[in-house]
Amino acid sequence: MVKSIALILDGGFVFKKMPQSSVSAKDIYDFALSCIDRSSEELFRIYFYHCLPYDETEIHPISGEQIDFKTSNTAQRNRQLFSELAEMNHVALRKGRLVFRGWTIKKYTIRRLQNQMKTIQQLAATSQHQQPVSVQNQGIQATNADPLTANDFEAEFTQKEVDIKIGLDVAWLSSRKIVDKIILVTGDTDLVPAMKFARREGVQVVVINIIVKNSNKNDYLKAPLKEHADEIRSLC
Repeated sequence: MVKSIALILDGGFVFKKMPQSSVSAKDIYDFALSCIDRSSEELFRIYFYHCLPYDETEIHPISGEQIDFKTSNTAQRNRQLFSELAEMNHVALRKGRLVFRGWTIKKYTIRRLQNQMKTIQQLAATSQHQQPVSVQNQGIQATNADPLTANDFEAEFTQKEVDIKIGLDVAWLSSRKIVDKIILVTGDTDLVPAMKFARREGVQVVVINIIVKNSNKNDYLKAPLKEHADEIRSLC
């Protein structure tokens, strides 16, 4: 018997797992279809959840420059992607919003500073037992790590309204008996209550485990997602 399915895509999670740096609407659509077992499942609808690009202007803490996020390449690319997705067959686009939290030091900058401080400490320890070593000859300041520049900072955002919209759709699909199965592509354990509700309503819940190529780790799903799913379906 063919079962009707709704596919729930957490956009932020999907973007992180897609191998290419620039993801198109067709890439997402093709990936969504690959989650379905065509021999026993029939698509009702693909639900794609993601935040609209941030469209405000903020002042950079180092350069003092006004950064207009609305005109960034990422914002323009995402608006185009959302527009194309919304026009595809059997796709419903659910839009959250981004809240600006401030500026944070980039991860690679933190690693660079940690490595510099480690080198300074090693040189200092060596100089206690041997003749003095010129730290400057190592290309490092003796008293300070490299000063931070504007490029060492990035904007920090928080997603809003995505989880609640996923939960509402899962509840609606389940309580109305619209589909037999809900396939989830997410890594967010906040959706566990919605998963439990769907199962109580008699709807099967499938969670997709995306296996990243050339990685030693094949299971990225957190335990609560596996515990409250009827099926774990692995995809490369």
